[in-house]
Amino acid sequence: MTSTPTSSTRYVPPLLHATPADTHSPHQFKTNALGVVHTVRAFLPLLRAAPTRKIAVVASEGGNPAFVRKAALGTMAAYGMSKGAALVATTKWAVALAPEHFVVASLSPGLVDTTGTVGPAGDPAAKAALQGLVDTFRRSGFPVKVLTPERSVALLLKAVDGLKPKHNGRFLAPTLEANLGVVRGKIFSLIGPILMAA
Repeated sequence: MTSTPTSSTRYVPPLLHATPADTHSPHQFKTNALGVVHTVRAFLPLLRAAPTRKIAVVASEGGNPAFVRKAALGTMAAYGMSKGAALVATTKWAVALAPEHFVVASLSPGLVDTTGTVGPAGDPAAKAALQGLVDTFRRSGFPVKVLTPERSVALLLKAVDGLKPKHNGRFLAPTLEANLGVVRGKIFSLIGPILMAA
């Protein structure tokens, strides 16, 4: 297939063409989706013995169809599909463990710049790709701010501390507070095409 319409072929958007990232699709699915299933299962005996029954799974807005539509994010299909599967797996664990009074939630770390952690000089190509993603979000009306790993972790830890039974099975984006400048001290969740306080 070709990426432009011709009289003899049908148009295929660039998203559907194989890209270098697509060659890692099985690995992404194993890590992002099946990893949630197997990791929770492996640690469940320890989690059941712990005084606090909270499970937080690292999630991504890239796996949320409502966000993908709103942000016009037509790239990173393999990553988004694997993260979407992770959201479903986390929700399944939330339902299965609710009778045991667990709170299982998906938490987004936000858009985090980890490019400086690659080698002594960082990764200029990844930095450029990150900036391209930021530009895409901003064109779609999302005034995102790239977070440092330290800031993202601090926000995630605060969110985990604040998890309550009402958050069970929810997709929470505590870093939206930093990215969108919304009211301090609340956990925010992306539900449908709008942001609502959880």
